[in-house]
Amino acid sequence: MEEFKAETKTHEKENQSAFGMYREASGASEKETQTLRNVFSAIPPGLSAIETAHEMRRKLITQGFQYNDRLFRLQDILKKKGGNCLGLSLLIGAELLERGFQPSFRLITRPKDAIAKKEQELFDRLTTGGVLDYDKPKLPEHQADHPIYRFVPLSHPALILDGVTFETTGLDDVEENPEWTPEAEETIEVSFQELTGTVYSESARQTKKTTRIGIEKAIELEKKSLIIWPGNLDALLYLWECAKAIGDEKTAEDAASEYMKSMSKASSALWGKYCISNDPVFLNRALEQYPSYLYPFIEKHVTLEPDMREARFHFAVAAWCIGNSSGISLIDFYTTHRSDLERLFGAEEAERLIKG
Repeated sequence: MEEFKAETKTHEKENQSAFGMYREASGASEKETQTLRNVFSAIPPGLSAIETAHEMRRKLITQGFQYNDRLFRLQDILKKKGGNCLGLSLLIGAELLERGFQPSFRLITRPKDAIAKKEQELFDRLTTGGVLDYDKPKLPEHQADHPIYRFVPLSHPALILDGVTFETTGLDDVEENPEWTPEAEETIEVSFQELTGTVYSESARQTKKTTRIGIEKAIELEKKSLIIWPGNLDALLYLWECAKAIGDEKTAEDAASEYMKSMSKASSALWGKYCISNDPVFLNRALEQYPSYLYPFIEKHVTLEPDMREARFHFAVAAWCIGNSSGISLIDFYTTHRSDLERLFGAEEAERLIKG
């Protein structure tokens, strides 16, 4: 993907401010940017970086901003008064940079927090028996009202101040301490500029891909992301998927080649390598790293499983996990895996679950 690397050098020469980079990636106006910055205008100079970040968080909370896992573009944070880990890390990070501080940023893959532990407990209960009938397992009909588990590796952008992770998404309680240093599957250092590149990548995932035009728009956004951060594995994998979908073999081959060069041992990277290569070594390594990672779990224990009883039971395990996941849609799972659903539970049951 030489064109991405060449264009990166040009991009790095641009003398943009932090908010300029974030605004450009978001597609926001200068007025929207300034309006959002005004939230922090009363915070006085003379404070340390960590003190300033605490005051910024306090301002967001007192003005009604809340965590929203779908909001990361600057103008959406302003309009809907909420943001996710990407958007809030960029917002607070940009303001700190504009004030002369030097925060750093990390991408934390699969933090091993309390939710991760509870998720593994649920998975173990479902897979070891006693919860589901092995021969006639029932399937969930709808998503849980307030799902908290993941069953996919969370990629969590984080703001780092004085070597401590400052959690930007904790907007429920002013008195809660947002400083934490979680154990994780993988942690990598990223620049503010590279983090703005993920705004393009996340925007690509929110485009409608039911038409060729939509897929081409997603490809355009992923290429912009890779101009800024050529090593963004999520962007490379999604670019490969989109290019394959419309028969753009050259783009797909280039993206796959760059992806396979990665030295990452994270479960998500191993799963991506399996998707590209179909090499079962990567599939097994992904599951060794993260046993309850549902995409490789479904591939190995449902799609590729020749024993119908085993496949049926594990399909049900996956369905109940997804029904309790905040990151995967149950109806999308049933729709995407309709052939497996019909094969294991019958066409009538598949129709009933999908149509609701």
